[in-house]
Amino acid sequence: MALQKKVNVDPALGVPGSQAAFLGEVITVHNYLSDGTATAGQFCWNGSFTGTDWEAGTPVGNVATGDGTGGGALAGLVVRLQTGVLPDGVAGELKYERGELVTVAIRGDFYVAATGAATVGQAVNVNTTTGAMTYGTAGSGEVATGWTVTTPASAAGDLIVISNHG
Repeated sequence: MALQKKVNVDPALGVPGSQAAFLGEVITVHNYLSDGTATAGQFCWNGSFTGTDWEAGTPVGNVATGDGTGGGALAGLVVRLQTGVLPDGVAGELKYERGELVTVAIRGDFYVAATGAATVGQAVNVNTTTGAMTYGTAGSGEVATGWTVTTPASAAGDLIVISNHG
Protein backbone atom coordinates (compact mmCIF):
# COMPACT_ATOMS: atom_id res chain seq x y z
CA MET A 1 0.00 0.00 0.00
CA ALA A 2 1.41 3.39 -1.04
CA LEU A 3 1.53 6.27 1.39
CA GLN A 4 -0.60 9.33 0.80
CA LYS A 5 1.47 11.98 -0.99
CA LYS A 6 -0.83 15.01 -0.74
CA VAL A 7 -2.85 16.40 2.13
CA ASN A 8 -5.21 19.34 1.80
CA VAL A 9 -4.53 21.60 4.76
CA ASP A 10 -6.83 24.41 3.68
CA PRO A 11 -10.54 24.30 4.45
CA ALA A 12 -13.02 24.47 1.61
CA LEU A 13 -13.83 27.96 0.34
CA GLY A 14 -17.43 27.36 1.30
CA VAL A 15 -20.16 24.76 1.47
CA PRO A 16 -23.60 25.15 -0.14
CA GLY A 17 -25.84 26.96 2.31
CA SER A 18 -23.03 28.50 4.36
CA GLN A 19 -22.65 32.25 4.77
CA ALA A 20 -20.22 34.00 2.45
CA ALA A 21 -20.26 37.24 4.48
CA PHE A 22 -20.81 36.94 8.21
CA LEU A 23 -23.33 39.00 10.14
CA GLY A 24 -25.11 40.10 6.99
CA GLU A 25 -27.84 37.48 6.89
CA VAL A 26 -31.51 37.96 7.65
CA ILE A 27 -33.44 34.84 8.52
CA THR A 28 -37.16 34.24 8.79
CA VAL A 29 -38.83 35.17 12.06
CA HIS A 30 -39.67 31.54 12.75
CA ASN A 31 -37.83 28.34 11.98
CA TYR A 32 -39.14 25.55 9.82
CA LEU A 33 -39.21 21.78 10.05
CA SER A 34 -37.98 19.83 7.04
CA ASP A 35 -40.41 17.58 5.23
CA GLY A 36 -37.38 15.50 4.21
CA THR A 37 -36.69 17.42 0.99
CA ALA A 38 -35.19 20.70 2.32
CA THR A 39 -31.53 20.89 1.29
CA ALA A 40 -28.87 23.35 2.49
CA GLY A 41 -27.93 25.78 -0.28
CA GLN A 42 -31.24 25.43 -2.13
CA PHE A 43 -34.49 27.35 -1.96
CA CYS A 44 -37.50 26.03 -0.10
CA TRP A 45 -41.23 26.67 0.00
CA ASN A 46 -43.79 26.82 2.77
CA GLY A 47 -45.19 23.33 2.85
CA SER A 48 -46.98 20.95 5.13
CA PHE A 49 -46.68 17.38 6.27
CA THR A 50 -49.26 15.00 4.98
CA GLY A 51 -50.93 13.62 8.05
CA THR A 52 -50.06 14.84 11.51
CA ASP A 53 -47.15 15.64 13.78
CA TRP A 54 -45.35 12.43 14.73
CA GLU A 55 -45.32 13.44 18.42
CA ALA A 56 -48.42 15.48 19.25
CA GLY A 57 -50.85 14.21 16.63
CA THR A 58 -51.67 17.74 15.49
CA PRO A 59 -51.11 19.43 12.11
CA VAL A 60 -47.66 20.96 11.70
CA GLY A 61 -47.08 24.52 10.45
CA ASN A 62 -43.89 26.14 9.12
CA VAL A 63 -42.69 23.18 7.10
CA ALA A 64 -39.88 23.64 4.56
CA THR A 65 -40.24 21.68 1.35
CA GLY A 66 -37.64 21.43 -1.43
CA ASP A 67 -40.06 22.10 -4.30
CA GLY A 68 -43.10 24.25 -4.94
CA THR A 69 -45.47 21.50 -6.00
CA GLY A 70 -47.45 21.85 -2.76
CA GLY A 71 -48.61 25.33 -3.73
CA GLY A 72 -46.92 27.20 -0.87
CA ALA A 73 -45.04 30.48 -1.19
CA LEU A 74 -41.29 30.60 -1.67
CA ALA A 75 -39.82 30.81 1.85
CA GLY A 76 -36.12 31.50 1.17
CA LEU A 77 -32.73 29.82 1.06
CA VAL A 78 -32.01 26.85 3.35
CA VAL A 79 -29.01 27.67 5.54
CA ARG A 80 -26.34 25.17 6.54
CA LEU A 81 -25.65 25.55 10.24
CA GLN A 82 -22.83 23.88 12.13
CA THR A 83 -25.33 22.93 14.81
CA GLY A 84 -27.85 21.49 12.37
CA VAL A 85 -28.44 17.76 12.19
CA LEU A 86 -27.58 16.36 8.78
CA PRO A 87 -27.66 12.60 8.29
CA ASP A 88 -24.32 10.84 8.58
CA GLY A 89 -23.17 8.63 5.75
CA VAL A 90 -25.28 10.14 2.97
CA ALA A 91 -22.87 10.70 0.09
CA GLY A 92 -22.51 14.40 -0.59
CA GLU A 93 -26.03 15.41 0.40
CA LEU A 94 -26.95 18.32 2.61
CA LYS A 95 -30.59 17.30 2.91
CA TYR A 96 -32.33 17.76 6.25
CA GLU A 97 -34.30 14.72 7.34
CA ARG A 98 -38.02 14.93 8.00
CA GLY A 99 -38.73 16.80 11.22
CA GLU A 100 -35.28 18.39 11.56
CA LEU A 101 -35.07 22.11 12.32
CA VAL A 102 -34.29 24.24 9.25
CA THR A 103 -33.11 27.87 9.24
CA VAL A 104 -34.26 29.85 6.19
CA ALA A 105 -32.51 33.03 4.98
CA ILE A 106 -34.34 35.81 3.15
CA ARG A 107 -31.35 38.18 2.80
CA GLY A 108 -27.56 37.91 2.83
CA ASP A 109 -24.66 36.38 0.92
CA PHE A 110 -24.51 32.58 0.68
CA TYR A 111 -22.59 29.88 -1.14
CA VAL A 112 -24.59 27.63 -3.46
CA ALA A 113 -23.70 25.01 -6.06
CA ALA A 114 -24.41 26.41 -9.52
CA THR A 115 -26.77 24.45 -11.75
CA GLY A 116 -25.09 25.79 -14.89
CA ALA A 117 -23.13 28.74 -16.22
CA ALA A 118 -23.92 32.01 -14.45
CA THR A 119 -22.62 35.55 -14.77
CA VAL A 120 -22.35 38.26 -12.13
CA GLY A 121 -25.55 40.29 -11.84
CA GLN A 122 -27.92 37.67 -13.25
CA ALA A 123 -31.16 37.10 -11.38
CA VAL A 124 -31.53 33.77 -9.56
CA ASN A 125 -34.77 31.90 -10.29
CA VAL A 126 -36.00 28.57 -9.05
CA ASN A 127 -38.00 25.85 -10.78
CA THR A 128 -41.20 25.16 -8.84
CA THR A 129 -41.22 21.45 -9.72
CA THR A 130 -37.60 20.45 -9.17
CA GLY A 131 -36.26 23.24 -6.94
CA ALA A 132 -33.32 23.73 -9.35
CA MET A 133 -31.89 27.24 -9.73
CA THR A 134 -31.68 29.00 -13.08
CA TYR A 135 -30.15 32.34 -13.95
CA GLY A 136 -31.39 35.32 -15.98
CA THR A 137 -35.04 35.86 -16.84
CA ALA A 138 -37.51 33.52 -15.15
CA GLY A 139 -39.02 31.05 -17.60
CA SER A 140 -42.19 29.00 -17.52
CA GLY A 141 -42.56 27.09 -14.26
CA GLU A 142 -39.96 29.25 -12.52
CA VAL A 143 -40.18 31.87 -9.78
CA ALA A 144 -37.91 34.90 -9.37
CA THR A 145 -36.23 34.73 -5.95
CA GLY A 146 -34.98 38.31 -5.57
CA TRP A 147 -31.41 37.00 -5.27
CA THR A 148 -28.59 37.75 -7.75
CA VAL A 149 -25.38 36.01 -8.78
CA THR A 150 -22.37 37.64 -7.07
CA THR A 151 -19.56 35.37 -8.30
CA PRO A 152 -19.56 33.66 -11.72
CA ALA A 153 -19.88 29.99 -12.61
CA SER A 154 -18.62 28.37 -15.79
CA ALA A 155 -20.35 25.02 -15.26
CA ALA A 156 -22.81 23.12 -13.09
CA GLY A 157 -21.37 22.26 -9.70
CA ASP A 158 -19.18 25.36 -9.41
CA LEU A 159 -19.42 26.96 -5.99
CA ILE A 160 -20.77 30.50 -6.32
CA VAL A 161 -22.11 33.24 -4.08
CA ILE A 162 -25.63 34.59 -4.44
CA SER A 163 -26.80 37.75 -2.67
CA ASN A 164 -29.97 39.50 -1.68
CA HIS A 165 -29.81 42.79 0.20
CA GLY A 166 -33.41 43.81 -0.45
